[in-house]
Amino acid sequence: MFVLSFLAYVFFGINIQNGIISFALLFSTYITLFIFSNKKLHLSTYTLLDFVVFLYVFLSLISIFQVYYFNNSFLVYLKGISYCLFPIIGYFVFSFSNFELNIDKINTYLKFILLTTIFTLVIGIYFYFFTPGIYVEYVLSVYEGLIIDQDLLFMARLLSYFGDPTVLGNISVISLPILIYLRRYDEKFQISNILYLLLFIILFSGTVLSFARSAWVAFFLYVLYLLVIDNKYFFLRISTAIFLILLILLSTQLKNLELDNMLLLELQKRIESLDSAFDERNSQIEYAISIISNSPLGVGLGQAGHKSFSGDTFKGVFDNNYLRVFAELGILGFFSLLLVVFISVYMSIRKSIHSAFNNLRNVLLVILLIFYFQAIGSNILDLHYSSFLFWSFLGILNWTYKCRPILYSK
Repeated sequence: MFVLSFLAYVFFGINIQNGIISFALLFSTYITLFIFSNKKLHLSTYTLLDFVVFLYVFLSLISIFQVYYFNNSFLVYLKGISYCLFPIIGYFVFSFSNFELNIDKINTYLKFILLTTIFTLVIGIYFYFFTPGIYVEYVLSVYEGLIIDQDLLFMARLLSYFGDPTVLGNISVISLPILIYLRRYDEKFQISNILYLLLFIILFSGTVLSFARSAWVAFFLYVLYLLVIDNKYFFLRISTAIFLILLILLSTQLKNLELDNMLLLELQKRIESLDSAFDERNSQIEYAISIISNSPLGVGLGQAGHKSFSGDTFKGVFDNNYLRVFAELGILGFFSLLLVVFISVYMSIRKSIHSAFNNLRNVLLVILLIFYFQAIGSNILDLHYSSFLFWSFLGILNWTYKCRPILYSK
């Protein structure tokens, strides 16, 4: 849909508004997953995770009473539904759909995600380095005048046609474990070492150029895990070792150089600010506590997120998904989100009698941990495309506990 919105601007000069994009993303994702499942929804089997997700959705919806109580923005509440609740439909489609889905179909879905990420990054890297005029106009139109100086648009942050570097960083990082999982366990995904290394470089480039610090740290930790713990493939260990050495050398040298290039200047600034990133988020904890002390039930869905900029009442904005939920949905909403986190991690770790399910759960564990880690320093669970992926991964995890033992296509 992001591609269609970009093409609509290029060929027709039409700027598709975010609301339309949100609805189209919801509709297209639902239809895609419904066709993918190939049968009607099944509502007879539940897990503990299902009940917790239902609770989270319920608390989000009834927070409208808090919106009215504090005379906050109803429009922002609707945007909160669009960005925070609509993506959850991916969870329900996977979790309650055809239990005869098999690993082959799930792997196909993961391939779609990987290929979409690679395509997005290749296009984005081209746009980043060559900055064609029509692309500049498109991004400026998407930001609707929020970027006054055109030069500020290209402060070394990869946008592609998403217009959001945080999303680009997220999908770059989660695609790495997907790539490794498919190469190891999917017999239909056979690629050469050269192509594998090329895909690795593209994902690494997307992570770096997104300048999302949480994505940087998540990528680094996962590569460190591959190097130290995961010793299944010699080629993988060698490539990750080289990557780690180059990354350390680059980060240490940039701190000591006087640079004129905008890309390197931004890279230097973001590396130097890694230490202060946690302090920036920690300073928001007191603010969230002050909100809860006045309203234990929160201030209403959407009112503490980035979309609240368009409102007229609540002025606080959190770069932390947990604090955002804490402030908006109160103690109960925050508790329900934490339950989703802990239950999903437990379900990912728990072993199955089927080795294929164990492999799938292992990669889902890594992906979910990346999301949960990035949620500390961003609202990644609320950002479209990433939010749809997050909830669909939770649905797939839940599916492994509901499905019949049919692992592969006949």
